[in-house]
Amino acid sequence: MSIHTGYRMDRMGTIYLRYVDGSERPATRPEVLKVLTERPDITASLTTQD
Repeated sequence: MSIHTGYRMDRMGTIYLRYVDGSERPATRPEVLKVLTERPDITASLTTQD
């Protein structure tokens, strides 16, 4: 298992985990919750489009 080194969020709000080798994948729900819990400087908001 690779160690993730960072994350990014796209325009649609999907969080991706980045790995040492440069690859990335969408984060799972538990991983998103972990990022939001461990990083109080990151906030998430839910929006709807009509």
